[in-house]
Amino acid sequence: MIPEPPSLLAEVTSDLIEDRLRDGASVRFRVATSSMVPTLQPGDEIIVKAEAIQRVPVGSLVVLRQQNYWVIHRLIHRRREAAGVWQMMTKGDHSLFADPLWRGEDWVGVAKAAQRDSQWKDFTTFKARWLGGWIAALSWLEAHLSLQTRRGFGRLARRVLRRMVVGLAELAYEL
Repeated sequence: MIPEPPSLLAEVTSDLIEDRLRDGASVRFRVATSSMVPTLQPGDEIIVKAEAIQRVPVGSLVVLRQQNYWVIHRLIHRRREAAGVWQMMTKGDHSLFADPLWRGEDWVGVAKAAQRDSQWKDFTTFKARWLGGWIAALSWLEAHLSLQTRRGFGRLARRVLRRMVVGLAELAYEL
């Protein structure tokens, strides 16, 4: 079966959202998948604001876009190529593997807060940024171990890292 091309409505909506962010407004998104559990649950609302890539700390929850496909994942690594082009590595807190590298033009913004059951959680506090940095470091290790080791000590190390990532993510959301 051939996938349908993106609808004109989705394309226009995506462009309008990016225009609002470029103008300095914040935008609310509703989380649709479980890729960021336990930090974000399906149905949570997040507030996203545009910010320069180089100003966003590793460990932040970032929003990226390819065509009309939007993703919120944790920034676990970024680098600037010799030509000045940014590349970012992200990973869902619920995933064993990192996403394929994102390019600078895929960058949308950073999540500043989330709402679940009428309770707001601020992702800009020192504690949230500090825990996010640790989650990113452990996630980066976990992603690299997942690619390189499949059994024995590597498998045990991945399990330990997975439990640490989930535990820190639960702690980060309960700030």
